[in-house]
Amino acid sequence: MSNADGRVGVWLEPETRRFRWYAQNGSRNSKPIPNYDSLDANQIENLRLTLEITLNNGSIDPFTGIVITTTMTMSQLWAHYEQNQMPNLRGHTAECYEIVWRLYIEPRWGATRIAAVKTIEVERWLREVTLQNGDVASKEYKAKIRNTMSVMFTHALRHDLANHNPISCGDSNIGRGGKRGSGAGVRLLGKFAAERDVVLFQPLQVVNVLEKLRDRLLVLLDGVLGLRRGELGGLHWEDCDCDIGQFVIWHSYDWKSGEENPPKTEASADKLPMHAVLKDALLEWHKQTPYNQPHDYIFASQRLRGKKPVDLKEVFVKSIKPVIEECGLVQVGTYYGWHSLRHSIMGTYPRQSNRARHAAS
Repeated sequence: MSNADGRVGVWLEPETRRFRWYAQNGSRNSKPIPNYDSLDANQIENLRLTLEITLNNGSIDPFTGIVITTTMTMSQLWAHYEQNQMPNLRGHTAECYEIVWRLYIEPRWGATRIAAVKTIEVERWLREVTLQNGDVASKEYKAKIRNTMSVMFTHALRHDLANHNPISCGDSNIGRGGKRGSGAGVRLLGKFAAERDVVLFQPLQVVNVLEKLRDRLLVLLDGVLGLRRGELGGLHWEDCDCDIGQFVIWHSYDWKSGEENPPKTEASADKLPMHAVLKDALLEWHKQTPYNQPHDYIFASQRLRGKKPVDLKEVFVKSIKPVIEECGLVQVGTYYGWHSLRHSIMGTYPRQSNRARHAAS
């Protein structure tokens, strides 16, 4: 029905899981609510408000993403992002965005129209933002907050909900759809924590470690193939074709969520050659492990009866790290892990270059 001022009013009809309204010409209209069972009351209300605003500003449809409205609030933009983009994100990334939104962005900016969010105002707010325990947020955490807001506005640009991203490029066209220009966008004051130096091992050092390790196949695979920890854990026997000598990287295992995800980047989803040494080691392990069917994890957890891969972080701390320190390669207390082995044998080259060199060898 229309309000007294002639604006269209939208209401929820829970029985049919639809929004209904009367157009200004008197015709009765309705729209089904996608994924109704997975939405809470606040999300449904945000969608209702978004539709109402859209109808009253002559735009098209908030569910299709073809919407332009300068009166949309940040909360409504988050609802649109949550429904259209969040299902495509990996679990940990989605969880981080959700926490940052709920604890920091929503209390300050939730009711603000997206057209009213200005670069300098966000910058001033970030200077004073504090964590839940009262401490001033570090520059790194402020960057997470800023980047979450920028992701939301990038989504708004893609769906024609806004005409610029005030977080990454201010009120100019610098950085739209690409890297930020020099000095553009919200700046962060203060210094980042000093980056840790990555501990790298020489090939002969790795060989010495391998001779003393029980889990030598893990180290050999990680060092030679340059896999991330999740990609190493996510390897199945069906991903290893010993007949043609090739690995295919399809999965990355997340121990926190207990789920398999695609590799971190498109370049990570790759086919890698299998050296004869790796082939022999894999075939030997295939004979030893009880979990040697195509769908089984290569490094399956015995304790969990093969349902999940073994916890590689725990394996590194308890089995591999003590041997490395016993060999005198690293001082006790130094921070390092699978990342060091991933980069060691091929040096400090980027991941893509490593793989190209493997393919050429």
